[in-house]
Amino acid sequence: MTRKRRVLVIDDEPNARITIEALLSPENYKLYFAENGIDGVSMAIEIMPDIILLDVMMPEMDGITATSIIRANGIRTPIIALTANAVQEELEELLSKGFNSYVVKPFEEKKLLMKMQEYLVPGNFNQTTNKYQYPNLIKKETDILQLAHILESDFADGLWEGNE
Repeated sequence: MTRKRRVLVIDDEPNARITIEALLSPENYKLYFAENGIDGVSMAIEIMPDIILLDVMMPEMDGITATSIIRANGIRTPIIALTANAVQEELEELLSKGFNSYVVKPFEEKKLLMKMQEYLVPGNFNQTTNKYQYPNLIKKETDILQLAHILESDFADGLWEGNE
């Protein structure tokens, strides 16, 4: 039996946490929640999650600061920004600040799950280089449209090995 993947959700909005819990609980994840960046940083260091879903705009400590501290502690866990901001320049700035990717709020449930799977499928994401290893994605059962979407999105984000 494989271990449940640990997901740390850091978001100050109760409704966001409830929505994410309802979405991910049936998916066999071990969920951890923090209501602010300060608690989220402590939890990230303590539990070493497999992935972090992190709200960008929070009181006490915003998501960019939290990400900076998490990265400064040597944690290379993929971090997906949850943001209401859809301005392309600001989304690109998130990637330059240590986030691996982002999902714009309000998010489509399927989009969040697909984004998480990009990082959680064994062999897809190389935490040393912070880039994907696409040969591990290509299998007979891979949906070609899903693969094309992943490649297009992540090539634009600079997360494709060989895109130095």
